[in-house]
Amino acid sequence: MYFTTTTSTIPLRNIAAAIANQDFGGRSPVIRGDVFFLNVSRSLIFHMYDDRGLDIIAVDKETLQPLFATYNRWIPDYDRERIEVTFA
Repeated sequence: MYFTTTTSTIPLRNIAAAIANQDFGGRSPVIRGDVFFLNVSRSLIFHMYDDRGLDIIAVDKETLQPLFATYNRWIPDYDRERIEVTFA
C-alpha cells in the first residue's frame, strides 16, 4: 500500500515513535511491519527499521553526501569504516 502526499501532512514524530515501539509490548503507538518513505523529487528512500536505527538510500552518493556530512556522528561504529570508504 502507498500514499502520495507532502511531507507537511505526515505525522513523522508519531510514525517514528510507532516504529520504535514495535519491539516493546505494551507501548503505543505501534506499527507492525515495514514503513518506507520515498522522496520522488530527491530520489531518496528512508526506512526506520526499529528503535536502533534507519537506512537512507539514494541512487547516487552525491545525494547522500550532505546527510553524511551533517549526521556523520550518528553512524554506528560497526558500519563506520564501510560507509566512510563510500564517501572517501
